[in-house]
Amino acid sequence: MNQEKIGRFIAQIRKQENMTQEELAKKLNVTDRAISNWETGRRMPDIYSLKKLCDIFSITFSELLNGEKIPEEIKTVTIENTLIKAYDKGEKDRLKLKKNSLVLSISIVIIIIMMSTTLVYFKIKYPKIDNVENIAVAPSNENSLKNYQGKDNRTIWFYAIDSVQIQTDKNNFALRDILKYDQMDLNKISDYLENNPKIEKFKIKNIGTVYKNNWYTAVVCNTTDGNRDIYFGTPDFERDLVGNYCGKNNYSVFTRTYIINDVLEDNDEEHINLVLSIFQDETASVQIKKITDFQSNKAYEFKFRTNITFEDTIKNVFDNSQIIEVCETDKGGIEQINENLFFE
Repeated sequence: MNQEKIGRFIAQIRKQENMTQEELAKKLNVTDRAISNWETGRRMPDIYSLKKLCDIFSITFSELLNGEKIPEEIKTVTIENTLIKAYDKGEKDRLKLKKNSLVLSISIVIIIIMMSTTLVYFKIKYPKIDNVENIAVAPSNENSLKNYQGKDNRTIWFYAIDSVQIQTDKNNFALRDILKYDQMDLNKISDYLENNPKIEKFKIKNIGTVYKNNWYTAVVCNTTDGNRDIYFGTPDFERDLVGNYCGKNNYSVFTRTYIINDVLEDNDEEHINLVLSIFQDETASVQIKKITDFQSNKAYEFKFRTNITFEDTIKNVFDNSQIIEVCETDKGGIEQINENLFFE
């Protein structure tokens, strides 16, 4: 199937009908750009548009996919030969069937041909995806949250982005099409995010895992009540939604000031052990990701976010909250004491 030839054919018959791209687009309920992409061979119409094109220009499905009109005598010979092979094994006397039987037989053959062509077309255009090489996003001008239904009651959410492209070793596929044509197990998305060393990742208790790079933030939900949705958004996605994802919307944000008593390297290169203390209060040891260059005997302000309740101790804060920001502070003495943590 020659995409460019089909495109030229669409342009040719459109011009023969004295129809502009805009007029044709309105009849098909698509954009002018879609018509332009078809006619230049950059894209193929979907099956609905293919059928509508046949109706509008009074051509057959085979003519459209061949990219040229088929002479009537060739059509007749083709139909006769097909009928002979399919129903008579070469016996031409079967062509003397009654007119209504002949029309029915021709219709069946045409339907079989159309179904076969359609199946081949979709198998080529929307193949099963076995591996994910990269994920790219196109930002949107609207800071809104949109959703698309996936398999097994999993929903894909887009925030402030127009599209997500899944790149394999050969092609790019829009995530919307992948969902529509069931091209891929959605676990392959979370596997790619989890195993990509260039993507920063951290877990939120009873929420899931957040993945970040310079172009997007993704959240793969894994809540105790069974939410397994996947969110894609801009790098500021988390800040803008303030925790309103994975079915949760009851976050508390709070600040704690700690003195770093000691910095201990960990066997895991991505983490570090800190001995922290609060002014004239408790001391505890915690393990966190290396998010900044901590120095001993200095004070740091930590901003946290949580959606669960717990006793306000150093260990509980780090075990049950997500660190949003960390910065060194020159606050001293009682200035380092923060307000008590209250949950609504």
